[in-house]
Amino acid sequence: MNSSAAFASGPAFRRAHKCVHASLIQASDMPMYAFVASLPFERIGASGVEGMTLTISRVLGYLWIATCLLSPQVSLKRVHRVVAAMALFVLAFFTRSLLIESAMWPAATRYTLMLLQMTGMVWLLTNTVGARPRLYESIAWVFGTACATLALLQALGLTQIELQAERGRVSMFFEDPNTLSGKLAIGLVLLIGLTWNRARFAAWVVLAVGLPTVTLTILSTGSRGGLVALLAGLVVLALPTVMTGRGLSRVKHVILMISITGMLIYGITTNNIVTERWSRTFRAGDFSRRELLYPRAVEMIIRKPMLGWGPMQNYSALAEGLGMSGGSSSTENTFIWALTAVGFLGASPFLFIIYLAGRSAWSLRRTMLGWTPIAALVSTVVFSCTIEWQHNKVYWLILAMTVAAAQGRRREGMAVRISLRHAPTGGRLPER
Repeated sequence: MNSSAAFASGPAFRRAHKCVHASLIQASDMPMYAFVASLPFERIGASGVEGMTLTISRVLGYLWIATCLLSPQVSLKRVHRVVAAMALFVLAFFTRSLLIESAMWPAATRYTLMLLQMTGMVWLLTNTVGARPRLYESIAWVFGTACATLALLQALGLTQIELQAERGRVSMFFEDPNTLSGKLAIGLVLLIGLTWNRARFAAWVVLAVGLPTVTLTILSTGSRGGLVALLAGLVVLALPTVMTGRGLSRVKHVILMISITGMLIYGITTNNIVTERWSRTFRAGDFSRRELLYPRAVEMIIRKPMLGWGPMQNYSALAEGLGMSGGSSSTENTFIWALTAVGFLGASPFLFIIYLAGRSAWSLRRTMLGWTPIAALVSTVVFSCTIEWQHNKVYWLILAMTVAAAQGRRREGMAVRISLRHAPTGGRLPER
């Protein structure tokens, strides 16, 4: 055997090949990280149902798709159940839209195309994160850090604008303040959860910057839904640790929770718009017309439970029930939207996705991620109950990441069991 053949079969070549392979994989991940980092800065008016213009997140999303398709290191062969469920939901949505008034077909078609885009994003995430479950933590860090960066820019006044319709409420680049607060709440929950599980100095630095700025930015939007979503995620993170933690770890987490609670109380009591909105809620039962929308939407579901009222047609029917003849009204709830649009029959794949995500998050609680996936999922679901969020990429990012990480963990567990089964007695498993 000559020297070149010996090198090609030797350990040095194998180590070099592994290094090159790892570098190529990391390079192919860069568009994905850039796409995730752009999500907090995305303008909902340009990226949602109403517009089809190219935003930065959409451009980076296309770049990510092209990288995955062209890179031999990324396999997109697997179709997870969550992707199949989404495809079934899109099919049900499209089929039901054929039965609505023809004047609403263009809007229903745009909505269908948007759902197809979300399906493609979920397909990429389930294959990428499913193959490497540790990517959940990396993606969560990128998104959380991006949220902290946006909050810092808001605090410096570089991206902040005041809404003309509601004096005192602020947002970013004319984005809906409720949507902005929801994204920031989920990002902060991820930052806190990951920092609790990782005793790294850099993680605590990011949290030290992100915690006050993100909290104050959420309060400045005046959004009650974002604040409730944040509190729900924090409760999920805090209770297991406070009840079962020991020693210094328990004390540290209790101090952190007291600091967060104190910051929220101070912010609520000193922010006039937040105080006024919560005062209207408790004293007059004012939930920004949701107290009128939800009972009417429930009546609509009862009247047509199986097939719903049809996409877009549910908006006009809801508005008509509220005395807005010829108008259109959002349901302000992701699940009510699905049930009024396509009924229980069409929405069953949509609800199945939530079930899969919940079961996956629960299975991840014993990993290095701890309760972070559960807390992030709870924040996402709670917030989606206060606003229609089915068209937002952050909503599907959290669901897809959670399902894919649990899938990858199960696959790794199966590989270990198979290796043990075929290993000789007393033998050791090969290092990964």
